[in-house]
Amino acid sequence: MIGILIQSCDPNYPVSINNQTESEIKIQTKKTLKFWNENLDEIELTEKDWVEFKIEPNKSLKCGMTIGGLKNDLPFSEILIITETDTIRAENENQIMELFDKTFFGNIETPYVLTVE
Repeated sequence: MIGILIQSCDPNYPVSINNQTESEIKIQTKKTLKFWNENLDEIELTEKDWVEFKIEPNKSLKCGMTIGGLKNDLPFSEILIITETDTIRAENENQIMELFDKTFFGNIETPYVLTVE
């Protein structure tokens, strides 16, 4: 019985966005039900479930938690990352998954961090 309980416990990981640039970045994203940050100063945009927030240079922002795999617990379904020199757009789950940090072998690292450099 204990063996079954231990095997069924998936690890919890935070999902965050890490700004490693030297300037503030702006994030516009379409939230899912998995999106949360109780300290976030977000601005509701005109489209349903779209919000905007900023991340200071060399800071991170938690935007959700996942139990086990990231794919089922993505905190956003679309994201737009605006830096001083570039704009990154991911319009679906696969494009969003590609933005997260990867290991040497190409697997997504845990905890789940989307790093903007």
